[in-house]
Amino acid sequence: MRTREWGSLVAIVVAALLAGCATGGSQAPAPPARLEGLRTTSAVEHVDLERLAAEAMDVAALDGLLESAGFLAATERTYAGVDPEIRRVVVRVVRFDSLGGAERYLRWLREHASEVIGDAEPAPGHPYREAPVYIHEPGGCCPKEAVVALSVWRSGRDVIRVLVAGPGADGRAASSVFAALAGSMSPGP
Repeated sequence: MRTREWGSLVAIVVAALLAGCATGGSQAPAPPARLEGLRTTSAVEHVDLERLAAEAMDVAALDGLLESAGFLAATERTYAGVDPEIRRVVVRVVRFDSLGGAERYLRWLREHASEVIGDAEPAPGHPYREAPVYIHEPGGCCPKEAVVALSVWRSGRDVIRVLVAGPGADGRAASSVFAALAGSMSPGP
């Protein structure tokens, strides 16, 4: 094989390896396609930084935190309940380039739960005990407002954020959703 051919072959192999490194570890895993008792209503394969930062009251601050924490990618899936206790479930998986970056975002979510779901309080008596649960109770101003529960945890470099809405979000119905998701979301690298 001539030197020029070797050079082309090496360039192709290096490009393939770099492409594999760039995509393999930087894609956030998708939430499960199916969850028992729920039907999938939408899936977003690429949730961008702007959409994540829009959850915050101070969008620029969260945008800066996500960038400095090494945000790589996020995916999201929304489910509708077939049981009247759970009306909607939104699962988002956010991947970072390091465990420390994932931990920073997890801390932000836990400290700013009220920015994500409205006035929220930690629910120490919630049946799901594997990760903190934050509850937003209807305030009476809107007759159709639902109870909303939020739980977030880290799995390797991934932060899993689960929002459950419906009359049963503050009890066992939501607990079973959190448990099913925790069991199905495998640890990230």
